[in-house]
Amino acid sequence: MRVLACVALFLAFGSASASEQQTPREKAMAYCKVMSEFAHLAMEHRQAGTQMSKIIEVAENDNLLQGVLVEAYSRPRYDTKESQGREVVDFENEVYALCVKGVSKE
Repeated sequence: MRVLACVALFLAFGSASASEQQTPREKAMAYCKVMSEFAHLAMEHRQAGTQMSKIIEVAENDNLLQGVLVEAYSRPRYDTKESQGREVVDFENEVYALCVKGVSKE
């Protein structure tokens, strides 16, 4: 759960030095990467059976992160490690693709 909190903090505050040197598109793509990593971790917690109420705190002030968590927890929880791993990667890719599509529209 600490990793989720770190990702949430990065999303909230970003990296000032990196963002000053990046174009707006590069910033957006970096944000998409971090969002997909957050989605990966959220789904790992979902598949591990972590209670949503225990991790929602990391996203309490960010509606987008809360949305990712809610979506992760709306998905099925699988029994086998193979199925769990596949769901984690699929969800991470889905969040990344949605983010990139949003960037492409701008």
